[in-house]
Amino acid sequence: MTKISGFGINVADVQAFVQTAIGGMTVARSVEGLERYPNNVRYPREYRDSLERLRNLPIVTKTGAQIPLSRLVDISISGGPGVIRSENARLNGWIYVDIAGVDIGSYVQDAKLAYDKRYHINLVGYSCGVLDMEDKGAEIVKTRTNHNKH
Repeated sequence: MTKISGFGINVADVQAFVQTAIGGMTVARSVEGLERYPNNVRYPREYRDSLERLRNLPIVTKTGAQIPLSRLVDISISGGPGVIRSENARLNGWIYVDIAGVDIGSYVQDAKLAYDKRYHINLVGYSCGVLDMEDKGAEIVKTRTNHNKH
C-alpha cells in the first residue's frame, strides 16, 4: 500500500483500473425488443493476455503523471479454479468427464469408491446430471408399473 500512496493514488482507484482493464466495465446497455445486452469496455486481448503488457499499463494520477501498473502493485499469474461456484451458499466444485465404454452409473460408482479409498472422508454430496435424470426416470417407470399392476 505504501507504493500506491506514495503516488497519491488510493487502493480503490487501482482496483477499479485493474477490474476495468482486465474484466471490463459495463458503460451502456443495448435494447433489442425485450432483450437487454451490456456494452462492456476493456483493454484488447493482446494486453490482457500478456503479463508484461499488463505490468506496463499506465495509470494516470491526479497530476497527470503516467505510472506503470507494476510500480504500484505486484502482478503474477497463479493457478486456481476456472470458476468459483456456490449452491445454497455452499462452495462447490464441478468436474466434467467424457466417458466411453462404460455406463454412467458404473463410472460414478467406481469414481466414488476410488475417492473414498484415497481420501478417507465422506463427500457431503455429489451429483451427476445425466445419472440423476436416469434414476428419476427409472423411479417414475417403476412407480407407474407398480400402480398399473393393482
